[in-house]
Amino acid sequence: METDFESTLPNLHALSVTEAVSEKAHQDRMDEDGVVEHVEAHNSADDDLDSISKVHKTRRYIDIMEMAEKMPELFSTRGIVLEEDAGLQLIADCFALRGDILRDIGKLYKFIRGKYHSRFPKLELSGLSLEKYAQVVKKVGNEMDLTLVNLNGVISPTMISGFLKKVSTPCGKPLPDEVLRKVFDACNRLLVLSSTESSVSAFVDKITEYIAPNLFALLGSCLTSKLIMASGGLSPLANIPADNFNLLGPKNITNLQRFLTEMPQFDWLEDTDFLARVHSGLEFNVYRHVAKKTTVAACVDCRKEDPTGKTGKCMRDEIFMEIERWIKEPYYGGYERKKSKRREDPLSKLKQKKRYATMRRMQKIKELIEMERMGFVAPRDAGRQAGIGQVSSQISCP
Repeated sequence: METDFESTLPNLHALSVTEAVSEKAHQDRMDEDGVVEHVEAHNSADDDLDSISKVHKTRRYIDIMEMAEKMPELFSTRGIVLEEDAGLQLIADCFALRGDILRDIGKLYKFIRGKYHSRFPKLELSGLSLEKYAQVVKKVGNEMDLTLVNLNGVISPTMISGFLKKVSTPCGKPLPDEVLRKVFDACNRLLVLSSTESSVSAFVDKITEYIAPNLFALLGSCLTSKLIMASGGLSPLANIPADNFNLLGPKNITNLQRFLTEMPQFDWLEDTDFLARVHSGLEFNVYRHVAKKTTVAACVDCRKEDPTGKTGKCMRDEIFMEIERWIKEPYYGGYERKKSKRREDPLSKLKQKKRYATMRRMQKIKELIEMERMGFVAPRDAGRQAGIGQVSSQISCP
């Protein structure tokens, strides 16, 4: 019997193909007219929120959110059979939906900031995130005295005093009721889209954990999904040698600084948490070790040998143990630490010969000085000339 989860996948695939074709046709039409920027500026300046945020009306949004709501029931018993290609397509659709949601969140933030700038000019410079900004706008409203506003649920108590000092400037004019209502509506939509984006991210985590449990336990959801999408699946990822992981990632194509460095750039592996306690001398060895473990974990997931993810957890613990050993012992990944050797002075032998010649000359001078100090003509003591030869000089007379 086909489940709701499996019946939705063909619709998503057909939807992605249709949207790609329609988007290309729309892009060609707008390029011919040459009014893309004008239309976007007109839509952002329009007061109609439905023209600003449209992602909640798309078919992809509706299907994926229905699947996300049924996620606990689908993944609790492992009763579904999700093929690798279908899982990759679903992850790609979730990434596309997440990009659309973030784009609409940015548009709503610009709308709120444009309307509320005349009310509090310094509020947008306070360094708050988009969600915190919308929550503060809903709390403040047209209130003139910020000390009367309860911000405990929005900002941490330790930062409230600094926040009030930063924005305690002369307030602008109160907004009309109609404009304030639209601002509150935009704030509500922004918060809803923010929670939706979190739900989509959690859904991607569950799909990634279901497809590759050992890679998920080893690297985490974000990096695992990136590696699977970049390589084209678990099977190609398992067939990639560990030394070729530096070929994955867009930085190798766009960053020309890579060609000036001697060390290969493992761009995707920079997002791991294995480098938290590692200094710069051990980074390459950690990259190489993690790449080897990643290939092994991908092979285990590709063959469905361990669906529980214990192998990935054991590999993660082994990597941390190896890092601790490398930090304590003077070995880098099994190789002895290179000792810095002092370069030999090419004139050292000549200097040594000159030094020895100087020492011999000084010794001769010292001997001559000692000989000059000796008294060869000094008369002997009369009491010691007893006719006993040289022994008389050694014996003292009474």
